[in-house]
Amino acid sequence: MALPYWREAVWHHSDVQSPAGRRVATIGSTPIYARKSALGWLLLFAVMIPPALFIGGDYPAFVAIFAVVTIMALVLHETGHAVAALMAGQQVNYAIFGLRVAAVNWGREGDACAPRQVAFIAAAGPGVNLALFLVSVLGFAVTGAGSAHIAFGVGRLVNGLGLLNLIPYHAPDPAGNRRRASTDGAVIVQAVRAA
Repeated sequence: MALPYWREAVWHHSDVQSPAGRRVATIGSTPIYARKSALGWLLLFAVMIPPALFIGGDYPAFVAIFAVVTIMALVLHETGHAVAALMAGQQVNYAIFGLRVAAVNWGREGDACAPRQVAFIAAAGPGVNLALFLVSVLGFAVTGAGSAHIAFGVGRLVNGLGLLNLIPYHAPDPAGNRRRASTDGAVIVQAVRAA
């Protein structure tokens, strides 16, 4: 019987090789990498600035707040996975961010990790998005016009979209021989089936 993908060397990089990307920071003992594609986020925000300045009003504040809230939500989502992995007794090897990927690489091949722990670690990121979404809904309801109101509105949008990560989706394996989980929802489903 094949090992679940989270036990295979391909997933964990048990030799903890540096991922494709540039090391940009270290939090605790965990290195943080950014792929070149992360510049796509900067490009997206840069493209939004000229129309914002032309339109005026609250739109420039919206663009700035959108950029900050999006990056914060992404980082906090991945931090949720890292904290949950540490709580489950797993080693956090590194975190990586790019335009189409953000991930925390945790554990070592051969480490014991029950399927329920894997489900817990996978659910932690969307759990953070859900908490931020609820705070944003409450904040939006109690604030009037202004930057805080815009920030809470953007928070609802960004973290609501973050919850879409619970939809199970499998992308083709880079080796082409089988499919691997690509969303937290797919990891949760796989772990529940393995339990």
